[in-house]
Amino acid sequence: AEVAQRVTQFTAGVFAGADPATAGSSEVSARQLLDAGVQRLEQQFADEREDVQAALLEAAGNAYRGLGEYERARPLLDRAVQLRAGSAPDTPLVHARALHSQAVLARARGDLIDAENRLRNAVRDFDRSGASGAEGSRAARLELAQVLRLRARLDEAEAIAAALVEEFQAQQPPDHGGLANSLTTQGRILADRGRLDDALPLLLRGLELHRRAFGDFDPRTSEAKDGLAGVLVTLGRSAEAEPLLREILEDMRRVYGEQHPEVGVVLNNLGNAVSDFAGRYDEAEQIYLESIALYRDNPAAPRKELATSLNNLAALYLRQERWEDARRASAEAAALRMELLGPEHPHTASAKLAQALALNKLGEFRTAEDLLRQVLANYDTQLGREHWQSGNARIYLGIVLTNLGRHAEARAVLEEAQRVLVAALGEEHYRTANARKALAELATARGRRAVAN
Repeated sequence: AEVAQRVTQFTAGVFAGADPATAGSSEVSARQLLDAGVQRLEQQFADEREDVQAALLEAAGNAYRGLGEYERARPLLDRAVQLRAGSAPDTPLVHARALHSQAVLARARGDLIDAENRLRNAVRDFDRSGASGAEGSRAARLELAQVLRLRARLDEAEAIAAALVEEFQAQQPPDHGGLANSLTTQGRILADRGRLDDALPLLLRGLELHRRAFGDFDPRTSEAKDGLAGVLVTLGRSAEAEPLLREILEDMRRVYGEQHPEVGVVLNNLGNAVSDFAGRYDEAEQIYLESIALYRDNPAAPRKELATSLNNLAALYLRQERWEDARRASAEAAALRMELLGPEHPHTASAKLAQALALNKLGEFRTAEDLLRQVLANYDTQLGREHWQSGNARIYLGIVLTNLGRHAEARAVLEEAQRVLVAALGEEHYRTANARKALAELATARGRRAVAN
């Protein structure tokens, strides 16, 4: 009660700064109030109780994170955890909350290993708190599942998400928000595993519950829309995904402004949808370039997202037959992903795939083959041979082998690609059609060689 009273007094003092007589203007932004509050905290509350300081630092750090000011948030949340650490054995619940806030920021910054470590410690402290920590434990485990998905640790991520769905479904009274978040997370994990038909109903149900629990314009609802749109694009249903993505972009810009890192994420995803329409490649390029510029202009923005936009821009350049532009963009994406995610992550392999396609078109067939075999080794190990991405990569290996004149190898690889894609995406999907086209081109190449001989 004493901590709450002191925090309330401090907050009231901060909001007093919005008085035009104090501020000198009737227009005071949330960011200006926050800056003034942190300055006041640093100047006047150095001798305040540590638990009061920690509560204020957490509130300010979380607010800066929400504004996309990740580097301003970081020292505040770090200091809050330091202040909480001394009393952690006696008050594990508040320590766990501070760790959770720190982990959410680490994920936003792209530091996934740090986020995972802090979340595991937060879950431990929430669980030590007994019944009072149950809600926090579920929230931290949900965040952990999301982090593990981004790290391509899909087995553990799926197990955590599935367990949370069961917990929320059994809870009375029902927690529609918690169930919505866990269903969406489980759906995104299944989509990453290539189980698109299983993912789609979960994402649809998750979005329905998000709208019921939070409304249509809440950022959590926008995230649910984004997950659904991503699966629709993968399924070749970009015409359905584009309106969802434009809704999200409008909402994000209204809530966060033009330069927030989350706006860059939505721009990238919108580019993915628009690039599926052959007559709109120039529009898609401008969307990707806008996303890339946002990340380059903001040094604090996560470079992981910059790599994603660069990789998708490279894929667009391949469609436009701009081979050298594709090679440059994919090389930068691959270097960033190698640094940030490591050689084993499937996203690193995806950037190498785009590199290989550009090199193939530039006539560097052997280098392209080497890269594609690295990609396939990664996909087969990390995602499985039956994943659509493994089948898709085999199409391109088959094309390179055709160009090298190794027709028997090419045929075996392409037939395997077609089999996987039919099972994963269906006969009518454009990627399956690409496999059929590559087999037809192989037959033509074999015919030409037979005539030449």
